[in-house]
Amino acid sequence: MALAAFSRPIGPVSDYQEYTEADLSNPDTLVKIFDECQIYYASISLAGWDFLIRHYGYEQLHRIDLQSGWLTDRLDDPEDLEAYKAEVAHEISILKQIEADNENKYREIRLTLLPEVYEDILAYAREKHMHPHELFVTAVQEYRRFHGDHTIPLYQLKLDFAWSPEGYLLSENRTAFERFGARIPPEKLGLSPDLCREIYALAAIWDKAAAGGSPSFPKNWTDAEKADFERRFAAAIQAAAEQLGDAFRLRGKGTDR
Repeated sequence: MALAAFSRPIGPVSDYQEYTEADLSNPDTLVKIFDECQIYYASISLAGWDFLIRHYGYEQLHRIDLQSGWLTDRLDDPEDLEAYKAEVAHEISILKQIEADNENKYREIRLTLLPEVYEDILAYAREKHMHPHELFVTAVQEYRRFHGDHTIPLYQLKLDFAWSPEGYLLSENRTAFERFGARIPPEKLGLSPDLCREIYALAAIWDKAAAGGSPSFPKNWTDAEKADFERRFAAAIQAAAEQLGDAFRLRGKGTDR
């Protein structure tokens, strides 16, 4: 697993880069990674945090983060080291929650490849700005379509306000990316004006609930407000899927993270 990764635009179709211990050992590089984390273009894994804490210690990490303002800008007092430690612990707890969720959602296939084949696959993925995972998934989908399996939607999209707080939909396969781009305003897809307004309204609600904390786990709403959001979000996803038709697959990431 990568210690840290950069992915822009957000989504599976992106410029992608993984960072090693050597990369994270350079404070100037780490400032840039923190900058990208702040706008959700980069991420640090649990192994990455373990390395950073062992390599730098909290005091030096704190000084580096002050140059970026990633986690320190969330604090009432950016200079407060203990508050910074708590914020790092919060980031790690979120990653552990995501990792636990992923154990139930994903399965792993181990492939043994000749070195030259392995390097060729990685080189092709880099050339096409694809994560290797996307390359394999796309290859399977295209193979099935070529052999007449038309049950796979042509365009795969996601609505996830944690990764697209503006209310844009995200392309989840290359066909969608090449036609619509990585981040798609709902009106570009031909959705009705009322539905576009509802999606933007939901994005604003999410953004308000996430203010001052993690965009993946908004806290600033009551149970009733959260339940109302979930109801409206599910209705918007269903309406969008109906309006888009069979050529599209749309999935949504609401509060069930």
